[in-house]
Amino acid sequence: MRSRYVITRNSIQANHKNKRQLAFEENRLRYDLQQLVKETAKDKHSIGKHRVSLTVKLASVLCQANKVDDAEKMLRSLLIECTNKLEENHPDTVLTSLHLSSVLRSQNKLRQAKGLCNWALRVNIQKYGPHHTRTILSVNVMAKILKEYSIINQQCYLKEEEKLLRWALQGAHINFGMNHPSTFFAVAHLSEFCWRYGKFDDAETLLRHSLSSIPELSAIRYHPVVLYLVRDLITLLERKIEKYTIESQKHTLEGHDGIITASKIQDEKEMINLKSWEENRSKMENIRLAEKFKKWEVENSVQFERFYKSQE
Repeated sequence: MRSRYVITRNSIQANHKNKRQLAFEENRLRYDLQQLVKETAKDKHSIGKHRVSLTVKLASVLCQANKVDDAEKMLRSLLIECTNKLEENHPDTVLTSLHLSSVLRSQNKLRQAKGLCNWALRVNIQKYGPHHTRTILSVNVMAKILKEYSIINQQCYLKEEEKLLRWALQGAHINFGMNHPSTFFAVAHLSEFCWRYGKFDDAETLLRHSLSSIPELSAIRYHPVVLYLVRDLITLLERKIEKYTIESQKHTLEGHDGIITASKIQDEKEMINLKSWEENRSKMENIRLAEKFKKWEVENSVQFERFYKSQE
């Protein structure tokens, strides 16, 4: 079974489907959306109960199929319809504007994306408060837009991006608790920011604190995003140990050497524990795959026996 996530050094993304699956999904969603539009065409004060969710799903599929212009056009028309039919600052209007800003960000139309997202964030704060899930969704979208700005110019919106990422992490703690995938995704985004700007001590503190909160027997220990954080911390400790080695060669005083050696030994022990954590996941995956293959072998052998008996 393929993983739901693609995890690289600086990103955790949903696993993309192949072209055939995307085409099938697009046709299905288009049909459902057309039926819903026909049902609600005569209603002047409603767009349909699941109109936004269906349109957002279809826009996501279109973006994966590299049809970003079609996704933008569809979301713009829905936003206009929401504005005309629904009350001012309706949740469907705000949600549509958020997803449209995400599509615009992927097209590098950052000024338009920032304007839409800024409005959605302001409305959500006024209606739901600073730590509601809708507000945190707006915060995450805005942080991604500011990240694109900072890639163009590193001095641009640096403090604002960090503030938003810490806000999103705080909201995840309040809404989901310490040991939830959404919280670990927020940790991963903040850790990636620290890596990007060389704040390695902040990244290490954040990762240590997040991983130490996971119970020993919890299934969340082997979630893809948690293993991504484990790998990040291992890389940080490897950098730190390498730095200790260089410093110990420079310093000749015994007091300094003793402090450096003690810290190095402690970090090496922790790195061994983290690597065993990763290896346990690999062993579990191998056992699962072996069981799956064994089951497949038994099922197919039964089918072959039936086939040969029928031929006799």
